[in-house]
Amino acid sequence: MTFTSSLKIRLFRTLIKEKYIFCNLYSTKPGYNVLFFGSDGIALKSLKKINEFRGMVNVHPSLLPRWRGAAPIIHTLMHGDEVTGVSLMRIKPNIFDVGEIICQVKVPVAKDILLPELTDQLSEMGADMLVDCMRTLPETKKISKSISDVRWSEMTSIEVYNLYRAIYGLYPLTTTFRNNQVKLFDAFLDSTEGSHNPVGTLEYCESTDAIKVLCKDRRYVYFRSLRIVGKKEITALDFYNGYIKNMPVEKRKCIVI
Repeated sequence: MTFTSSLKIRLFRTLIKEKYIFCNLYSTKPGYNVLFFGSDGIALKSLKKINEFRGMVNVHPSLLPRWRGAAPIIHTLMHGDEVTGVSLMRIKPNIFDVGEIICQVKVPVAKDILLPELTDQLSEMGADMLVDCMRTLPETKKISKSISDVRWSEMTSIEVYNLYRAIYGLYPLTTTFRNNQVKLFDAFLDSTEGSHNPVGTLEYCESTDAIKVLCKDRRYVYFRSLRIVGKKEITALDFYNGYIKNMPVEKRKCIVI
C-alpha cells in the first residue's frame, strides 16, 4: 500500500474516531476541501491550478529537505537512516513540491522495520498532523455588502480607514445622513486633529477640502467625495454647499449613523 493510500485510510479513521469533537469544532464554520493525490494520478498542471486557487498543504513522509521527491520511505530504508519523520509543507504556486515547512515530527526508524510497517507508522503520524493543521487553519467570514456600513460609535478612525482600504474596489464605505444612504470615497487620515464633538459629527474641512466624520477615538476620517444613493458622486465642497451650508448654524454639525 502506498503512503498516499495509507494516509487516506488513517486520516478518515482519525476523523471518525474523533467525530464528536471534530463536528462540534467545525459545524458552524465553512469547510475545507481535502485533496489526496499521488505522483501519477493527476496532471501536474491541474495541481498547480488548484494551488493557485486555494492553496495546498502537502504531507511528506520524510524530514525535509532530506528525501525530497518520490519514494522517500524506500530511500530512508535503503540508506539505513536511523531517524525519519513527517513534514507538512505549503506548496508554492507554480513550483510543485517546494514551499514553506509548517511543522515536522521526528520518528525513530527501528532496525528491522519493513516498508509496510514504516509506511503505516508515518501515515498514522501524518494523519494526526494534518487533522491538527486543519484545526488551526485561519477562518475567514464570507464578505457581503453589509461590511461597508460604518459603525461610527464602535470604530476608531484607523479602523474605518482600514475598512476602506480592505474593500476598496469592491464596495464604497456607506453611512446614513439625514435619512439618506451615502457612499463615501477617497478616504484619508489626518492624525493632527481631534475633537470633543459627538461621535458621528460630520463637517466640512476647508484646509483639506474634505468632509470629515468623527469616530469613536475622537479622531476624524476624511472623504474627498461622496454620493447620496440615487444621485451622482460629488466633491466634498459641493456636498457642503448643497446639503450643509444653507442649514441653520446650530444644525450644521450633522450626525451620521
